[in-house]
Amino acid sequence: SFFFEMVTMMKSRVKHTVLIISTCILLVLVYPDTVSGLSKDFKTNTSLTRKNVLSKLAKSAGYGWLVLGTTNEDFAMAAPPKTPKHVAERGSLTKPLSPCYGQPVKNNCWCSEDTGLRKLEPWVPPSDLFKNGGADAVFRDLVQTLQDYPQTGQNDIDGGGWSMAEESYSKDNGVRYARYEYTSLRFKYVDDVEIRVDANGYVSSRSSSRDGGFDYGVNAVRLNYIASALEKKGWKVKFL
Repeated sequence: SFFFEMVTMMKSRVKHTVLIISTCILLVLVYPDTVSGLSKDFKTNTSLTRKNVLSKLAKSAGYGWLVLGTTNEDFAMAAPPKTPKHVAERGSLTKPLSPCYGQPVKNNCWCSEDTGLRKLEPWVPPSDLFKNGGADAVFRDLVQTLQDYPQTGQNDIDGGGWSMAEESYSKDNGVRYARYEYTSLRFKYVDDVEIRVDANGYVSSRSSSRDGGFDYGVNAVRLNYIASALEKKGWKVKFL
């Protein structure tokens, strides 16, 4: 009915008006200098609209994601984009490799730094490798082994090929880091393999699937293949 529509419209208007006022008050309290600067714009530009003011206020205060909707001038606040889980879990030159989260429900990862059911025993290089060439020699031997991984996959996995996504070195702490992406043949799922070697030659490794809670044994097959190649070079490994 007409009465019901009027009440609904009024509720909507009141709700969004309260939201706008509350947001503006919060920004005034947190960013007084920004608001003071905007007040000068009113004196020089009388054509400013509510949408322009709020948009400028939001951007100036560092909230570029604060926008005003276009339908019925509704005020909408969109959450800032979240960092994908697989990106947030990555290691780096300054961050150790992450354990396998979500256990025991999730089984899509193996890592040498895990303390639960998905722990991969660290690969130990031959003593003379580190003695003669340091951490760099250990890292290069690892990289060469990964580079020898077949682009056509093996044991019915990784048929979509692989590529090195990152390789970096820190002069500050002597850490070396590399990440590889392995792609499945049919559905193009991507798995990440990370290796990290610290200044003392300690090797961390991690293989994880970006999608799904169960990897159907793919990560273990991949890691065992790499471990087998390392074993032939004199590394001490334990298979999954």
